[in-house]
Amino acid sequence: MRRVIVIALSILAAISIVVVVGILFLRPLMTTQVDADFKRPGILAIELDGLVVERAPPDLFRAEFEGAKVELIDLVLALDRAAADERIAGVFLRVGAPGYGWAKAEEIRSRLARFRESGKFVYAFTTATDELGYYVALAADSIYLLPDAGMALNGFRFQAPFIRPMLGKLGLDPQVEAIGAYKTAADMFRRESMSDEHREVAESILAERYDRFVDTVVETRGVDRQRFVDAMDGGVYLARDLSALGLIDGERYEADVRKMALARATGVNSVDGNTRVEKHFVGLDEYMVTLPGPRGRVAGTIGLVYAVGAITGGESEFDPVFGRTMGAESTIEMLRDVSRDNDLDAVVIRVDSPGGDALASEEIWAAIEDLNERVPIIVSMSDVAGSGGYLISAGADEIVAEPSTITGSIGVFGVLFNAEQTWEKLGIGWETVRTNPGAEFPTSTRSLTEAERQTFRSLIEDVYRSFVQLVANGRELSVPEVDAVAQGRVWTGTQAEERGLVDRVGGLETALVAAKEAAGIEPDATVRLHIYPAKQRFLDRVRQLLLLRDVSRGRAVSSLEPMAAQWARDELGGALTGVGAVLREGPRRPLAVMPYVPETR
Repeated sequence: MRRVIVIALSILAAISIVVVVGILFLRPLMTTQVDADFKRPGILAIELDGLVVERAPPDLFRAEFEGAKVELIDLVLALDRAAADERIAGVFLRVGAPGYGWAKAEEIRSRLARFRESGKFVYAFTTATDELGYYVALAADSIYLLPDAGMALNGFRFQAPFIRPMLGKLGLDPQVEAIGAYKTAADMFRRESMSDEHREVAESILAERYDRFVDTVVETRGVDRQRFVDAMDGGVYLARDLSALGLIDGERYEADVRKMALARATGVNSVDGNTRVEKHFVGLDEYMVTLPGPRGRVAGTIGLVYAVGAITGGESEFDPVFGRTMGAESTIEMLRDVSRDNDLDAVVIRVDSPGGDALASEEIWAAIEDLNERVPIIVSMSDVAGSGGYLISAGADEIVAEPSTITGSIGVFGVLFNAEQTWEKLGIGWETVRTNPGAEFPTSTRSLTEAERQTFRSLIEDVYRSFVQLVANGRELSVPEVDAVAQGRVWTGTQAEERGLVDRVGGLETALVAAKEAAGIEPDATVRLHIYPAKQRFLDRVRQLLLLRDVSRGRAVSSLEPMAAQWARDELGGALTGVGAVLREGPRRPLAVMPYVPETR
């Protein structure tokens, strides 16, 4: 008996030791944030320098490879709660090189404006930025620039890539079929310059972007419009020039601006040199740890579902060059999980996608339709929701887009490459044995026959007709009405609203209000958010943290991604969206994708 007791006690002791050691070992691995510890009055420090994403990938590896610094949902929640948090007196906003688009910038500006409406302040500081970063900084009470630093204020541009000459050098002849005069995704393969339609769209979007930017600067800074317009012809300006133009509030070092913010928070003229300034500042990640919960009675639950990336078949992945993909299989499974959530009163789907595989887009559309039979669905468009990204949005009860959202592009194209000359250059010959005349279609060994080209075009036309019909059904429009605004044409959010493709102009908050209305919940009522996709399970995160620790030992985790891949993604990813779709999906898949994500930089 004594032996049994000894053995039992030994086992318990061993288990206790394992548990204690396990906790001590795993705690530093699982701790990605530290408890917020700051003195009152506190100042929320937000850094907008680099990539801002809607939602980081759920698994750690893809999140690290993507390299996002800020999740927009964290920023939104933090600002909303900080506005009512008595511990927080203001925001210190550090603006750098923006890694986000104009629609996200509009969302951030609106949240900062709401924060200021609570009676609290926002101070902005930048070392160097451009129009997009300055546009966000304009939401602050005061803007300060590092002495001797500069800012690009030289207007906006679109650059469209055309790769037909390059393909010719490789011996590749792209055989393109596209439906829609404005479906310029196909132009990069079949043209060497912009068509009239392509230039028309580019000029239209640029003009709207330019006017909105100038209006915002004139209104918020109180400067003379003509003087500012003339100044934009000058290009890059130094801090002293910007200060003289009234575009910033002065030249300061970051430490000085932090002291000024603390002085504003404490109600003194200046901060004493012995004051521990940094103890009053709390970073976004740290603040999220102790984020105050929603106040008052919770009136319902809204699902917030993220549909982000170029649309493909299969599972969602991360491409080091072309960025994140939205796999149909992964997305449909996620939507099934959402459907099984019995607590939901409505769902907001946040779409940030240039489209991609047309058939995969239709699969996702069907899954959203199934979900819509159970709960109301509101779509909130981010920077881009074009082509297939618009298709998956079309069946929602309501669509909300930011003024600068890039959307529409309702069109389809396909590319079959004739590589006959390429094979000849490589010294490769082909012989074909077939059972039926059509067994050789599609082929890369020769050009299409006239009959094959007609077959190819009929396939693309059929997908386009289906696309238009689905949009017509979802938007309660006639097919001719949709076709008139389709044809592959790209629209801004405001232009799309005028043409019935979007219901309201606004951001995520507008979409959440629409979801409450659809669910019969008061617009001002507090709701709980269930966010999809969910983060990884505990054990999966432990496993990946261990792997990340091993591969990143002795170097920064961000160095996991080769510099060349990072450069290619930043410089080419947005410009060659159409190329990425063609390379991923191959010749057998019709594509509902934008040629590139237009960037007004």
